[in-house]
Amino acid sequence: MSATKYTDKMSDKSFKGFTTYLQNKLNALGDNAYGVASTLQVKGVKGLKQDSQQCALAVYLGRNSKKYVYSVGDRSVTIYEKRPGKDVWARRGEAIGSFDHPHRDFVVQFDKGFFPGLEKTKS
Repeated sequence: MSATKYTDKMSDKSFKGFTTYLQNKLNALGDNAYGVASTLQVKGVKGLKQDSQQCALAVYLGRNSKKYVYSVGDRSVTIYEKRPGKDVWARRGEAIGSFDHPHRDFVVQFDKGFFPGLEKTKS
């Protein structure tokens, strides 16, 4: 995984630490798409297909975050800062500009319906 620079107020040092934290969190999920899916299922994570902010991986990353929303695509993770009382979130930057294969493969396969045990229904 390679990190891109933040273009916002977060310092390079704190961004590097945050990127390392995200990489470690992702790497702990497994080394292939099925390992990632299995770990997420054990953790009780559910998400929506074709929804970058509600996919299972985005839900997992943002599970304990009160400050950030994660948007996960098949190539990167983008972070948005929550702004209380406002409808618009401020884009913070791409924390991970290039996914490793297990995460990219998981996102693509999840969106295609390969992991129905991780899908939740829209409410």
